Amino acid sequence: MELTSLGRAYLAGIAEAERERLLRQFKRRSAAATKALLADVRASIRSVERNGYCAVSWQPGVLAVATPIVLAGLPVYALNMSLQNVERSDALAGELGAYLNAFAAKCKEVLAGQ
Repeated sequence: MELTSLGRAYLAGIAEAERERLLRQFKRRSAAATKALLADVRASIRSVERNGYCAVSWQPGVLAVATPIVLAGLPVYALNMSLQNVERSDALAGELGAYLNAFAAKCKEVLAGQ
């Protein structure tokens, strides 16, 4: 969860207390590696707060972008798009993020109408 855009978008969408509980579980072999990972996860959460999406390249040649769908009374959902054999760029992440944000807005409309 902590490595993927989908997992990080989900973390951005859930309540802070639950997020902090999960973050405490994301341990690595060393304290320095854990600290670096948590910094990356928190940067993704800030990206969701600022841009509506986060972008992650945790495997070489893969760019994954995700956004949460948060509606009162429903579980948190997350949408993502991934591209393979690409170099990560802010422009490409922004383009995919814009598509995801628009799709998420449509999903929210439909889910809110139920």
